Amino acid sequence: SDMLDKLIVRLAAAVDLPVTVMMGVSPAGLNATGESDIRLLYDRVSRMQQTRYHDPCERLVELAAPA
Repeated sequence: SDMLDKLIVRLAAAVDLPVTVMMGVSPAGLNATGESDIRLLYDRVSRMQQTRYHDPCERLVELAAPA
């Protein structure tokens, strides 16, 4: 049981996802809602979209239609 929990935590770290999102489990502990996990995930995805997809698309537009 403990070994499986550690494996899940390491796997989540390797794929850069919160355990609650990756495994689809509710967070455990007092006052645990999981909101911070979801907010951090959404913020990270937003940053990835802006840096990985937005800049190359702008560059393609610049090359296709120079000003």
